[in-house]
Amino acid sequence: MAEQFSLAWLLGDDIDVATFKNEYWEEQPLYLQGHGVQRFQDILSVRDIDEIICLTSGANRNDVRLVQADDAGLSVDSHAISRDSRGRPNVHQIYTAFTKGDTVVLNELQNRVAAIASLAKGVSQDLQHATGANAYLSPKNGQGFMPHFDTHDVFVLQTEGSKKWSVYGRYRDFPQCSDKTRIAADSLGKPVCSYTMKGGDLLYIPRGFVHEANTVGSVSLHITLGVHSLCWSDLIAEVIESATEADPKLRRALPTTFLTADSAELVNRAMELIKSVDWTRHVESGVANLRRTTVDKSRVSPDGHFEALGQVDVIEADTRLKRRPGVTCITEDDRESSSILFDGNRVRGPATLLPAFRFIAEAQEFRPRDLPGGLSGRSRLTICKRLVKDGLLTMRNIDI
Repeated sequence: MAEQFSLAWLLGDDIDVATFKNEYWEEQPLYLQGHGVQRFQDILSVRDIDEIICLTSGANRNDVRLVQADDAGLSVDSHAISRDSRGRPNVHQIYTAFTKGDTVVLNELQNRVAAIASLAKGVSQDLQHATGANAYLSPKNGQGFMPHFDTHDVFVLQTEGSKKWSVYGRYRDFPQCSDKTRIAADSLGKPVCSYTMKGGDLLYIPRGFVHEANTVGSVSLHITLGVHSLCWSDLIAEVIESATEADPKLRRALPTTFLTADSAELVNRAMELIKSVDWTRHVESGVANLRRTTVDKSRVSPDGHFEALGQVDVIEADTRLKRRPGVTCITEDDRESSSILFDGNRVRGPATLLPAFRFIAEAQEFRPRDLPGGLSGRSRLTICKRLVKDGLLTMRNIDI
């Protein structure tokens, strides 16, 4: 049976998900030692790196990078990787650069490696924020990046070799994606924690915490899961957009004297305008829009779903169905219709289907006959078969 990846799987037996969310998420680093070397190697090993590079092609020049911390204390792309007419990187150039001290960076592996796609999707579902994955292959005694902080939370999975990590304090509270602040080495002080990570170890670093890593006498491979969180400011932006669309007062031009007028006058007029808006309904609209956008951008991870598609016709009233692993699912409704949304797809129906859609969105496993809402047996089967065909559901007896 395929591995069922999730945040709980990632954390292992040392800490439960609720404790992690309450005590560590966004707040403090967490180091978990000794999950077993093979566990992370099964996702990605050094032997896999050649295959990924050799099968890489296309216009994205950021999918493979070579980086090294230079003498000035900067982390730079040490070489521009040459490519052929099909966009395939020169693997021999990468071999040479690696032996001379460069770290090989493989970006967006959630779009290129099935196991990593499933892992990123499982973590994303549990945290309800988009999650990507990069891999870093470093030579002996190598350092690809100088001390820096990320604008997203990261989980570091050490798959092979060892690497020494130093984590300093939080340099900035919850930095935004646009924050490119360069860290002065003399401003760091001593690390608040240091770890020599070995295969199977896990390190969580919240965004804003400065960190650095270097190999310790052996080749090192680690995966970084980056959690790109939606923030309250994203919701507020949606609220303002909703209000602007609905209220023409917000779309009027600023006064032709706004550059020279008394600032207090502009502040007063702005405050009067803010007070005139019914923000409650726009907050509700903003929440709905942000949820819809998030689910629409989400994508399924590969799990062999074509096998289920070949068995749709055998689904009966008592067939055990379940949601596909990692699939994000919500419902929407208005007076005339209802919808169930999942990973870039949507199934719409009359408002009377809302109880059934909500049941499906919340249930982990069920039978067609369990659907509520006073539906006929034929309607229940039609809905369930449709949701298997469209990629939300699968059969329990299928090994995924």
